[in-house]
Amino acid sequence: MKLNTVGTILDNYLEIAAKEGKTTMEVLDYLIDQEKHAKDASSRETRMRLAGLSAKKRLEDFNFEFQPSIDKQLSATLLC
Repeated sequence: MKLNTVGTILDNYLEIAAKEGKTTMEVLDYLIDQEKHAKDASSRETRMRLAGLSAKKRLEDFNFEFQPSIDKQLSATLLC
């Protein structure tokens, strides 16, 4: 199943979960969520690399003051 992230964090998280009294379902939910986030991030990085873009640009970094004709709230709404 290639659960690389789970393999990396499993021991530490099991100790934490035992101290906090987490249920088996809570532990599995956390581990699966972490694996999904890691795979999503890896996939995103691969797509960006393959796209051959020269620089990473994020909406959070956009200077709306420089371009006042763009509505910041509308942009955020359209992306959500």
